[in-house]
Amino acid sequence: MSLSQEQIISDYQTNRRQLEAAEDAIRYLQRQGEQAVDRAIQAITRRLGPQTLSEQAAYLQRDLRQAQETYDEIVNQEKRRLQQALDANDQDFRQKMRAMGG
Repeated sequence: MSLSQEQIISDYQTNRRQLEAAEDAIRYLQRQGEQAVDRAIQAITRRLGPQTLSEQAAYLQRDLRQAQETYDEIVNQEKRRLQQALDANDQDFRQKMRAMGG
């Protein structure tokens, strides 16, 4: 069964929209994560006062920053995976269109 050109285009556009929506969600979650870490560090600083950053508070801040770095790494891996899926979708579309002579 051969797909029509319209169906190929429709499938391509649907896949692209879904992948782009996933990218948007990843960017949103990344911003939320960054903001949560910043709020946590600010709360620690406020509670302890800027002049009284104890060793324990410094450890907490370091741990939060490390958690942020790990989170960012995971988010970036997902972004790369989505970009690969977008590229594969584009390539698949071009191949199908060439096969149809379009």
